[in-house]
Amino acid sequence: MKKLFVSFLFLFLIAFAGSTIAKDLPGDIAGAKADYLYKKLKLTNEQYTSVYKLYLDMHQKVEMIALNKMTDEMKKKQMFDLRDKTNVEIEKLLTKEQKEKWATVKEKVCKVKYKKPVKKVVKPEIKEEKKEEKTEVKK
Repeated sequence: MKKLFVSFLFLFLIAFAGSTIAKDLPGDIAGAKADYLYKKLKLTNEQYTSVYKLYLDMHQKVEMIALNKMTDEMKKKQMFDLRDKTNVEIEKLLTKEQKEKWATVKEKVCKVKYKKPVKKVVKPEIKEEKKEEKTEVKK
């Protein structure tokens, strides 16, 4: 019984540590946003690559801004300015038809989040141990 408890505790600690260490990386977020625009605006491969690079650069700078020692209001202003600058650069890459869709998609793409893959934790078979306990009782 102690082994079962220790194994459950160990699995719980591993799962907890993994989730606290996991972080949204700039490349993951940039990829999610570029994928979203690829589908919504039907980007070409060249456009996709350029959009990804712009978002990657933006999110790397956002991380640096977040680490700076300044007021939250100043950080927020810098992040909004950076977002607006990135949006202008993206708009320059788009065709006329894509620009028409961009007006409606622009605000939605800011809310796109990277979806972390969820790993299932395999629980040890409890049925086998119960069978062993029952056989021990019968002896």
